[in-house]
Amino acid sequence: MKWLGVAALAGVLVQGLLGGFRVVLHARFGTGFAVLHGCFAQIVFSLLVSLAVLTSTRFAVVSLPLEEAAGVRRWSLLLTALVFVQLIWGALVRHTNGALAQRLHLATAFAVVAAAVWFVHLVLTSPAARRVLGRTLIWLGILLALQVLLGIESWLDKYAGVPMPEMRIPKTVGQASHRIAHVLVGSFILATTVVQTVLVHSFSCEPKASAESACLRLTAKQPDVRVSNNVSQLEGTA
Repeated sequence: MKWLGVAALAGVLVQGLLGGFRVVLHARFGTGFAVLHGCFAQIVFSLLVSLAVLTSTRFAVVSLPLEEAAGVRRWSLLLTALVFVQLIWGALVRHTNGALAQRLHLATAFAVVAAAVWFVHLVLTSPAARRVLGRTLIWLGILLALQVLLGIESWLDKYAGVPMPEMRIPKTVGQASHRIAHVLVGSFILATTVVQTVLVHSFSCEPKASAESACLRLTAKQPDVRVSNNVSQLEGTA
């Protein structure tokens, strides 16, 4: 916990430096610092969200069978990583309009939705995980649906019927608000997946059949005890 706080503080300081470098060195290095500044901001935001979850009074450790915890943990990490990669592609599209970044941004959007659907399925099939993550799943679904709509509007506004998208500047408040909201909702989705990842990694894992195996061990030992008692009684009578 202490080192997480130190990392968050260091991240805020580095983010401030990157912001200064972006302004001072923009003429020399172009949009490179803008992309770096935007992507690193998501890392700092994720650290702060993790710190808020771990220090919350409602934070509690939940017991979850080992087999179920492994799948939920693995897919929570994968979903968070995909969302972060998608934000990187979005930053590249926003600042560079690169053809490869455009294609990767579209392709990764489908991957994020598919991973989110499977993660929801895994959580809903586990009563313990559903009890802890149920509310975050609702938020994730709402944010993803909203993000898809905002993404379509932003994409059409930026590229539809425009021969040079890099020259397209939003002319109205509505056009600008689509893109701003798209960026903000993307950050909220990342925050939601980070919360889910922190929560599922707080699960205390135990084998699913531990109780059954313990009962089997006890019942297997009982006949030996009865046999030894009968033998001792026979020896006493003899």
